[in-house]
Amino acid sequence: MFPIGDTAVAGDDFLQSIWTFQVGGPFYTSVEARLIDMETADDAGLYEDVLTPDPITHPRKLDPLRWVYTFMYVDGANLFNVCESDNQVGARMVIFGDILVNKSTGDIDARPNTLQFGCLTSAVGKAALWGYAPDSPSLASVTLEEFRTGTRMVRADYCADGTSYTAVGQVISMSDRWGINQYANGHTTEAAWKAGQGATCLRRKRLDDEDLKAPLVCPDQHEIPLCGPDSVLGSRLLAGDDDMWTKIRPEPPATPTPGRVRHGGMR
Repeated sequence: MFPIGDTAVAGDDFLQSIWTFQVGGPFYTSVEARLIDMETADDAGLYEDVLTPDPITHPRKLDPLRWVYTFMYVDGANLFNVCESDNQVGARMVIFGDILVNKSTGDIDARPNTLQFGCLTSAVGKAALWGYAPDSPSLASVTLEEFRTGTRMVRADYCADGTSYTAVGQVISMSDRWGINQYANGHTTEAAWKAGQGATCLRRKRLDDEDLKAPLVCPDQHEIPLCGPDSVLGSRLLAGDDDMWTKIRPEPPATPTPGRVRHGGMR
């Protein structure tokens, strides 16, 4: 229930309401957008009660009772979604209460009487989509610190300073100590993560195709050590020394290009 003047508004009453957003980047533009659709995550197909998802897609673990919203705005003669759209989540967003996200540093802090909108294609939205939300209405919630680290995991923000080491379309899988997700077979270790920090160790950066040879030196000069064997990472997760463990889907081997057969049968 939300008071607007002398009227209490709730649920479907918000449909067709007009909101002001800042869109774009690095220079944001204010637009007036209309709420054109709202549905539960379950109705939108954004919840699957599966521990290990399909290895080539990301988890759909958004709380089934959570509302998701689609806003659109007009620019000239064209109609645009406020959120970028993809084939898994559309252009939907979620709303978080009483938090504020710093888009530059990736910090997330509690702030009363605040609504934070998060596109499901953004880091804060994806963290909730993958099961790591701080305010789930029917499923177990994570703490704000765990949510913050979940968003850093989404962005491959190893140094916890807002620097991302990934790009749109990179598929990862993850395990966690809460039993929300289990990584897919055949993926190779990327990093381990701890709430309140970034990565506690790193084996392979998300955009690289080979393991690191030395620790990653962050801009503030602290080093992230190389990860040990997977058996050690599994033990650390069970012991609570780490909270999340991410793996990367290896690129499929390149198909050999047919070539001419030279003398002696060598190509």
